[in-house]
Amino acid sequence: MTKKILSAITILFVFFRSSAFGEILPLTIYYIWFSFLAFLIVASLKKEGKYNGYMLFFLFVAFISILLNEIDPVYMSTARLISFLIVIIAIGPFLENNLSVFFKIQLFNDANKVLIFFTFISFLGYLTKIPLFFNASGFQGLLNQSMLLGPIAALSSLNAINYFVLTEHKTKKIIFIALFFISILMCIAAASRGAIIALLISLLSYGFISFRTSKWKLIKVLLIFTTITLITSAVWMPFTKNIVQKQAQKIATENILSNRDRMWIDRILDFKESPIYGVGFASFRNTANSKINNTGNIEPGTSWLMIFSSMGILGLMAFMFLIVRPVFQIFQIKDPTNKIYPFMMSILIFFIFHLGIEGYALSAGGVLFFYMWLTIALSQKRIIKKLEY
Repeated sequence: MTKKILSAITILFVFFRSSAFGEILPLTIYYIWFSFLAFLIVASLKKEGKYNGYMLFFLFVAFISILLNEIDPVYMSTARLISFLIVIIAIGPFLENNLSVFFKIQLFNDANKVLIFFTFISFLGYLTKIPLFFNASGFQGLLNQSMLLGPIAALSSLNAINYFVLTEHKTKKIIFIALFFISILMCIAAASRGAIIALLISLLSYGFISFRTSKWKLIKVLLIFTTITLITSAVWMPFTKNIVQKQAQKIATENILSNRDRMWIDRILDFKESPIYGVGFASFRNTANSKINNTGNIEPGTSWLMIFSSMGILGLMAFMFLIVRPVFQIFQIKDPTNKIYPFMMSILIFFIFHLGIEGYALSAGGVLFFYMWLTIALSQKRIIKKLEY
């Protein structure tokens, strides 16, 4: 019971902060709660516990990147590392024992349901044109920005198709396949090109690993999906209005990548100045094309290059062992009866690609950070076998 209560409060804080009402919840309260969770995890290690060596090395590189660099105080790198460490201890792939693993599984199951809930409510808001679900940048749904709705809806679709596969109840199958298509529509309506591309790749990976022993079944599913897509084009085409307009504007201004390519140049220059351990955890040195305000909030344009530039080759290698290595390990597991593996692999693949165009990997206060690191924690080889639905 305690596990469920702690999970419910955590999910409430995480998703509420990223919702249209998020400003009501102070960031201080958010980190106080995660500090409490981290304390409980550390206290539970007295009897038995392990640590993840790759995560420990990642944290070590983050520490020395701050220690060995002169970092502009505006970036608040030390405070960012402390907040990062707190959340990682609470829900990430660092400290492991039975209590923490089962707590993370509860968190994961609860988060998956809330992802679908947020996406479905956003869908209702889109249909009813409620002003709360729209802002100056377009349709944001129940989230606080449209660029967040895209990946949330994409992750919701992966969850919906997974629930569809797992359930044997016909009525539930109908509900989940409907939620799957609704989630895809919301991902399209959010006009996030990166989320759409990452979703398509992750769905293909889900199908490939699910039917790797029967390629004909995979081809059959792809044909059915393509046929349904073509037949229902009159239904989903109106949802593409935002992304068509957005793409047209980008082409007209010759800004296809939303200035991300210019930010990437800054990150590469940062890496060249300090290739081994970077220019400092979650900080910039070259800022000609980068976005940063007076409070230190930054927009790196990509998580991969952000880690590469701020933590160097060492940090990037550690992160790749954490997020890429489990994909290969899951792929090598020959257990056709366990349907969780394709799902976990598809989420990891989604993040691997989506991190290329969004910079949330080191931002401890966001819902995508929370869900990504929680997924990484549960995808480690000795833990994923405990994950059940």
